Amino acid sequence: MRLNKTKRKSKRKKNLTKKKTSNKINKIFVLSFYKERREKYKKNKLYEIYEATPKSKISKSLVKEYSFYHNVNLNTKLKNIAITEDHYDIWEKIIKDDLKNVVILEDDVYIKDFKKLNKIIGDKFMYIGGELYPKVQKDIQKFKDSKLNKLKLKNGVNLMSDNDLSMMGAFGYYIPNAQVAQQLIDVIPVANKKKTIDTELKRVRWKYPELINGFYYPALAVINYEDAITGHNYKALVNKEVDAIYKKTGFEFYGRKSK
Repeated sequence: MRLNKTKRKSKRKKNLTKKKTSNKINKIFVLSFYKERREKYKKNKLYEIYEATPKSKISKSLVKEYSFYHNVNLNTKLKNIAITEDHYDIWEKIIKDDLKNVVILEDDVYIKDFKKLNKIIGDKFMYIGGELYPKVQKDIQKFKDSKLNKLKLKNGVNLMSDNDLSMMGAFGYYIPNAQVAQQLIDVIPVANKKKTIDTELKRVRWKYPELINGFYYPALAVINYEDAITGHNYKALVNKEVDAIYKKTGFEFYGRKSK
């Protein structure tokens, strides 16, 4: 992890040439902080554990490069910066090793349906799990109350532009090749100050819709409840109402009730 890197412009950019993609997922990187969460990944050889960077390794200078709400404590900042930088490092690995058809997960998530996983193959970034969001943050509660479960989503690939949607929760997504990884690196951070991975990808969705637009429905990357309740993402994302529904019935997308 390059902790003091401020720009991620790769010297390999000129050497990247567009190649025909294969028709199967080749690797699923699992960004993992917790060793006790790894047992579920031993069942499929596509999973590869990517050791997460400890928050203790985050420098003060790197913290200054990020922007958070004023009430976010240092511990949460360090965890989120570590996760974000690790996502970027995986992208750099995709570029360096010229990897194709890669899925990236966080370790409280697993693939629900491997039979459908190869249906996401294409030439664009795609979410395979996450929380559907409206364009404007302040409209989120109204969106969840009145629109979320009325969305007419087709089985398979959907476009966020069809319903003016974005996504939060970078815990499951697909990168087809080094070209796409490089394109993302070149535009992040979208603004002057860095934000965490979820917010950066959401910003890319709205400023560069040609880069981020697709998501697969129903979700293929889903939250493991028992793992999620032990991590900081649970505290940030799960409220009592959602918690009760999720524990009993699960979600196709986080925040959307299963059929």
